[in-house]
Amino acid sequence: MTTLTTRHLLTETIIDELQLLPELLRKAEMRYYSAQHALAEKRGRLADAESAWPLADAAPYNDEAARLAAFRAYTGPLHADIRQAQADADRLKAEVDFLLRRHDNYRVMATLLANG
Repeated sequence: MTTLTTRHLLTETIIDELQLLPELLRKAEMRYYSAQHALAEKRGRLADAESAWPLADAAPYNDEAARLAAFRAYTGPLHADIRQAQADADRLKAEVDFLLRRHDNYRVMATLLANG
């Protein structure tokens, strides 16, 4: 059983969080969509580089392994950028999901306090 003072303090805290969370969620979503856009741009640059590679380095190779090694050296930095951008996007998606769950939980608590 909670006292009236505790219940009032809890209600104020929940109201404050419910006012703050939508703005935090909006900012987190904007960062996430920006990261997704950057990831798509980097994937496009990789596709452009892969299609332009035979034109940039037309030297014949002795075997397939040498050709693949040269290709990997040519596109390696782009792959690293894509992996980093994907990790950033995944981290931001987790942040958005956390804020959504937190907002839903506070809404449920507010409903329970209003009904109780």
